Amino acid sequence: MSNLPLDQWIKPEVLAQPAYDLKTASCRIKLNQNESPVDWPQELRTAVLERLEAAAWNRYPELIPLRLREKLAASLSVQPEQVVDTSGLNPYLYWLKNLF
Repeated sequence: MSNLPLDQWIKPEVLAQPAYDLKTASCRIKLNQNESPVDWPQELRTAVLERLEAAAWNRYPELIPLRLREKLAASLSVQPEQVVDTSGLNPYLYWLKNLF
């Protein structure tokens, strides 16, 4: 890991903030941390890593991923228009605006 002078790139106020403190619990299932008690199968891990490695890292994903919406809709036996996919508030507002 390189030694970057962070103060050149990050505001002093941000650098002065304390680190996030996470309390750990010794439970099998911890839903408050968006964790799954079941790990991914090795085949799925390999497939995801292969696709990630092949992806263009210098581009944002599509604003409205129609292929993803179609695949999710097919797997859920619903219409693509019934699937709401968001990466934040803006796509959700776009969807709401077009709904009404």
